Amino acid sequence: MLGKLKKDRAGFTLVETIVTTTILSIVVLLSLSILISTLNFQRLSNTTIEEQVNLRQAVLAVTSEVRKNPDETGALGPFSSRYSVSNEMLMRSDGSAIARGIADFSINTTDKPGWAVISIESTGGQEVSTVIYIRIY
Repeated sequence: MLGKLKKDRAGFTLVETIVTTTILSIVVLLSLSILISTLNFQRLSNTTIEEQVNLRQAVLAVTSEVRKNPDETGALGPFSSRYSVSNEMLMRSDGSAIARGIADFSINTTDKPGWAVISIESTGGQEVSTVIYIRIY
């Protein structure tokens, strides 16, 4: 009688425990994979949004200053020397920061008198440019 198993014993067999653990592990790994990819996407989205906000802030500040001082514009020489990029920040000549995360900045005239192109590139590679008309009295 020692060789016969009792069928009324409560509990799980080793095979049932291993199968259950394997299935549970697969479900947990899939859930973690989805969570990690979602967090990476969110981080990328936040970085992109921050770059766009910095670019927009820089363009608005520069165009506003150029339009407020049309008498200084001339060939835009004074304006292009008023700004510089230092330590990934767009700076005024007085040392105050306009925006961060900026890789390149330029103000160029066009072949049309009074027109200028302001271009700003972020450290992430996004670029924004705007064309403005300056009425010189």
